[in-house]
Amino acid sequence: MFNKPFHIKSQTVLKGSDRKRIRAEISAQSPLFTPDILTTLIPQKSDVQQVRVSLHNGEPAFIILTAKQPVFFEFAQIYYPSVYTAWNHPECLYSFATWLPVINKIYGGADLMLPGVVSKSEVTPDTFSHIRSAMAVAVNAVGNRAALAIGETCMDGQSMYSSGMRGKGVAIRHYYGDHLWMLGSKVSVPNIPEIESSVHEIEDMTNSIQSLELPAQTADETEHPASQSQGITLCAGDADGDSVTTGESALNDAAVFDNLGASNVIEDEESEFSKLTEDTKLLQCFLYALKKKVKQSSLPMLTSAFFRDFIQVCCPPGETLDLKKTKWKKLRPFLTEMQSEGFLDVKETAKGVHSVMSTNPTHDRVLGFRPWPLPVEVDSAPDDTQEYVYEPPQIVELLSINAQTLPLFCKLGLSKGDTLSLTEMRSLVTEYVKKNNLQHTENKQLVVLDGVLTDMVVKKKEGYVEYLKWNILFERLSHALGAVYMITYSNGATSVKKGTPPPISVQVVTRSGNKKVTLINNLDKFGIDLKIMAKEMRSTKACSTSVQDGKTGPQVLAQGNHTAFVYKLLKEKYRIPVKYLDIPT
Repeated sequence: MFNKPFHIKSQTVLKGSDRKRIRAEISAQSPLFTPDILTTLIPQKSDVQQVRVSLHNGEPAFIILTAKQPVFFEFAQIYYPSVYTAWNHPECLYSFATWLPVINKIYGGADLMLPGVVSKSEVTPDTFSHIRSAMAVAVNAVGNRAALAIGETCMDGQSMYSSGMRGKGVAIRHYYGDHLWMLGSKVSVPNIPEIESSVHEIEDMTNSIQSLELPAQTADETEHPASQSQGITLCAGDADGDSVTTGESALNDAAVFDNLGASNVIEDEESEFSKLTEDTKLLQCFLYALKKKVKQSSLPMLTSAFFRDFIQVCCPPGETLDLKKTKWKKLRPFLTEMQSEGFLDVKETAKGVHSVMSTNPTHDRVLGFRPWPLPVEVDSAPDDTQEYVYEPPQIVELLSINAQTLPLFCKLGLSKGDTLSLTEMRSLVTEYVKKNNLQHTENKQLVVLDGVLTDMVVKKKEGYVEYLKWNILFERLSHALGAVYMITYSNGATSVKKGTPPPISVQVVTRSGNKKVTLINNLDKFGIDLKIMAKEMRSTKACSTSVQDGKTGPQVLAQGNHTAFVYKLLKEKYRIPVKYLDIPT
C-alpha cells in the first residue's frame, strides 16, 4: 500500500467524539488494545489529526497521527497499527514469525505465504485458533518480536491448518521503511527479545535486519536521510519497475503535516473521484447521501426522486453518475442490493411504483464513511430559490408474445415474453404470410388463414373463416398479443410493465359540507414530484393542498375545482401527451 508515494487529500484535527468513536472501533476489531492503551495512543486532549490520502492506485486510506507520529491507519474499514505502535505495544498484536529472506521478499512487494511462517512447535488445530480472517496482525523476523510488517490475515486459523499451511497467509499493508514509516520519526528497529532468545541473538538479528535491502531505487532516494541513517534502502516501487516519485517528493508530502489545523485542506478531490470505477462512484455517492443528505422527515419518496435529489447531488463538481455503466445497469437492482445489505427499506407502493420508505444512518459502513466536502451545500429538497426542471419520461407501447400467440412467433425465432412494436409485428406477420404463400392469388388485400392464424384470430362463434383483410388480421393479432409498455425516466431508470400506461386522472369529488376537492392520481408514474406539484397549485391558485395515499398510490388533493388549471399545467409545462390525461372537461 505505502510502497509508493501517496497524495494528501485532506487533513483535520479530530474532535473528541471522533476520537472516542475511533477508539471504540479499534477496540472492537483488535481487543488486545485495551482502553488505557488506546487512550495513550489517541489521547483526548493532545494533538491528534486524521489525514485522508489517495494511494498510488487511487484507493482512499486514512492515517491517524498523534504528535505527528502515525499510530494507526484505516484501509477498507479495517484499522491497522503502524510499526511504531507495534514496537511500543507488541503485546497488543498477534504476530507471525518468518525468516530474513522472506522479509526481503515482503520489502519487494510480496505478501506472506503460509509456507514461510515459522512455528516453534508442530502446527496443530490449536496453533492458530486465536486467528480470525481479516484480522490485523504483525510479521516479525525469527529472534526479534519487533514488527517488520503489518498486514491482514487472508483466512482464519482453522483454515490455515486445514490447508496444510499452503496459500497466502497475510496480505501486507505496511512495512518498516515504506512511505508511511517515513512520515514518523524514522527510528530503527528496536530490540524486543523473544522469551527463549538471548541478548546476543537479538543483537545479531537486529544488525541483520538493518542491513536488509529493498528493491532497486533511484539515485535521489539513496541520498534520503532515512536510508543513510537506517542502513536500508527505501522502497521506490514495485518489483516490476514502475516509475514513481522520488524520496524527496515524499518528504515534501510529509512536510505538509507541520501545518495541520482544524480546517480541511482539500486537493484534487475531483481528479480522485474521476479515477474511481462507475460502481465505486455510485456506492460512494450513495453512502454520502445516507450520511449527509437524507432526512427521515422527507421519506417516503419515489426511488427516482431519491436518486435525483439525494444521490446525484453528491457528485463533486464536474462529475456525473452513469447508471448504465455500472454492473447494476438500472436503479432498481442497485437499491435492491442495498436493501439486502440493510442500508434502506424499499417497498412497492403501487403496481410498478417503488418508494424508499426509510434509511439506516447507523449502518456500520455509513458510520465509517468519510464524506468529501462539497463546495456548495445542496439542499436535499427543492426550495423557492431553485427552479424545478421536469423532463417527461419516454413511453413506448409494445406488444408481448404470450401463450396464445407463441405458436406463430416461435416459427419466427421468438420466445414467450419477447416484446415487439406494432411495426415489428406487422413486418414479422407479413414475412410469415409470404413465406407460407398465404396471400390470396387474385385479391392481394386478403390473407388465407392457416391453422396457426385461425387459432389466434378467429373466434369460435364466427364459425369457419377462410380469408381476412390485412388490416383486420393485424388488428386482431395486436389484441391477441399481450400489451406492455416501456417507460424511461430522465435519470435513465427504465422499466417494462404489463398493460397500457395508466393516464393521469383528475377527479372532482364532493366532501362533507358540500365542499369540492380535486384529486390528481398517477403523477408518480410519470416521475412528477407530488410535493412540488402541490406547492405550485397552492401558490398559483391560493388553495389548500396536500399529498395523501389514494387507492392507486399517492395523490395530490387540492381544495376546489381546478381541472382546467391542472389540464393546462400538465399539457404545457410538464409536456404530458394528451392521450395520457384523463381529465373531465
